[in-house]
Amino acid sequence: MCPGDAQTHTTLSMHAGAFGARLGPNDAYRFAKGKEVVSSTGGVWSDPEFDADRPAAYYARVLEIPTPRWTAYEARRFGETLPDDVEMVTQERAYTSPIWYTPETD
Repeated sequence: MCPGDAQTHTTLSMHAGAFGARLGPNDAYRFAKGKEVVSSTGGVWSDPEFDADRPAAYYARVLEIPTPRWTAYEARRFGETLPDDVEMVTQERAYTSPIWYTPETD
């Protein structure tokens, strides 16, 4: 799909990998082909809007649990109290490479 080839529609699925659920590359491939996927925690993940005749792209956005920032470790190590405007917690983000689905042509 190139820019201008189709309209872009996005949907966010919060439950896909939440609460310790694990999905592997084979699961992602099955999902991109319109199949239902069951996570390691038993959650069912599907795309009710999947249309086998339309191109699609899927990716995962991952949010790390909030963790202490380096400033928190240093403050504790040196027994210091830092000003309120110093951030003490951070939350990393990551995005996977897209999984492209292209309809089969006859």
